[in-house]
Amino acid sequence: MHFPLSMKLGKEEKKNAPLTQQDRYKEIMSSFPRRYDWVVQPLYQYQGFWYFQVYLVGLLAAQENFRPQPYDIILCTCPKSGTTWLKALAYAIVTRSRFSDFENPLLTKAIVTKKSH
Repeated sequence: MHFPLSMKLGKEEKKNAPLTQQDRYKEIMSSFPRRYDWVVQPLYQYQGFWYFQVYLVGLLAAQENFRPQPYDIILCTCPKSGTTWLKALAYAIVTRSRFSDFENPLLTKAIVTKKSH
């Protein structure tokens, strides 16, 4: 079983260990405006919006580490709101000139073979 470095170290070693990326973000967030009127956990204000800590850590990590490429396509949907349909639509738009109507993987029927056990 693999344990994070912070779980393997003693108290003194933990104090002197370098901060993890998540701990560094939490340290940065400590200077952000905070509201405790939410039932579950506090909200942090960042760039004009209020976030739960877990989402703000992810946002800070994305802003620091994500490097878009010229041909990236970013699809963002809420869960259970047609994500698969949106991905198929985006694929159809991007690849529409690569396939004829008879060859398009989205328009051809997949043949399912049944194997006996």
